[in-house]
Amino acid sequence: MRIYRSLSIFAILILLTAVAVAMNKEEEGGKLIARAVEISNIRAPGAPAFRVKATFQASNGRPADQGTYSEIWASREQWRRETGIAAFRRIEVGGRRKKWILDNSESVPSGVLTVLRALNWDGMSASKLKIERVENKTLGGVRARCIEAKSDFSKEVYCVDPEDNTLLVHESLSKNSHDSYVYRDYKKFGDRLFPWSVQYRREGQAEVEITVSELTSEPSPEPSQFAPLSGALELTNCALKEITPPRQEWAPEPNFPSAEHSHNALVVLGMIVGSDGMTHHVQIARSGGTAFDMEAMRAVVRWRFKPAACSGEAVATEVSVEISFRRNF
Repeated sequence: MRIYRSLSIFAILILLTAVAVAMNKEEEGGKLIARAVEISNIRAPGAPAFRVKATFQASNGRPADQGTYSEIWASREQWRRETGIAAFRRIEVGGRRKKWILDNSESVPSGVLTVLRALNWDGMSASKLKIERVENKTLGGVRARCIEAKSDFSKEVYCVDPEDNTLLVHESLSKNSHDSYVYRDYKKFGDRLFPWSVQYRREGQAEVEITVSELTSEPSPEPSQFAPLSGALELTNCALKEITPPRQEWAPEPNFPSAEHSHNALVVLGMIVGSDGMTHHVQIARSGGTAFDMEAMRAVVRWRFKPAACSGEAVATEVSVEISFRRNF
C-alpha cells in the first residue's frame, strides 16, 4: 500500500511538472512573438509619422518584374500607400474607420499583395495561436529561438533572434501550401528595429524580394494626401481588436473540372466580403490551373456570409480563402 501511494504521488508530480513546462513554453512563445512584433511595428499607436520607400522583384516562376512601393504614415487614421508593378498601380488611403483602394486594373498581381503583407506588421499576433513547442535552432549560422504553433487553419513557425528580439522567419504550413517570409538587414528607426530586406518564399522557392531604400521621419505630412479617393473601393479601417470577422453561412463546394486529369489542386483567392454578406472583387492570389481557378471563382461568387462587424456595425472587409480540389475515386 505504501508503494502504491508513493507511485501515485510520483505520477502526480510528473504530471504537474509536465503541465508547468507546457505553460512555461506557451508563455515564453507568446512573449517572444509579441516582443518581435512590438520592436518592429513602426505603425504602433503613438509611433512617429514616417515615409518609407521600397523596390521589389516578383518572379512567380517567370522572369522577375520590377515593382515600387511607397507609404506615408501619420497615424492609424491617416496613411497613404502606392504600389506598382509593370502596368498595374494601386493607391490606398486610410481614414477614420474607413479605407479606400483604387486600382487601375481589375487583375491584381499576387506580388502586390505579398509586399503589402510583408511590410505591414499590424496583423501579426500570437493571441489566437496554440503554442506547441519552443526550441533552439540555427538558421544560416544565426542562433534562433523558434516557436511552433497552430492557428485555425495552419501550422505557424516564428523564429526570433534572442540577441535583439527581431523576427528572422515566419512560416505558414497548411495541408496544401508552405509559405514563408525571411526578414534581414534590420536597421534602427527611433526606438524600433525594421527589416530593410524581406524575401517571400512559396514551397521553398523565392518568389518576391523586397528591398527598403528609404525610411525617414515625416513630421508634417500634407493632409490632402489622406483625402478619400474618388471612385475607389471603400472598406473598413477598424483596428483588429474592434472587428468581428465575417462568418460563412452558405458556401457550396466547387465542382471538380470534368476535363482535368490531375488528382488535386489548390487555389487561393482574395476577395471582399461586403456589408451585404456577398462576395465582391474576387481575385486569384495563387493559381491551381485555369480550369480549377474558374471553378473556384464560380463557387465563391455564390457564397454568402454574415458580414464582418466593427463595433456592432456591418462593414466590408478583405479575406483570403484556400480551396482544395481532390478527386475522389
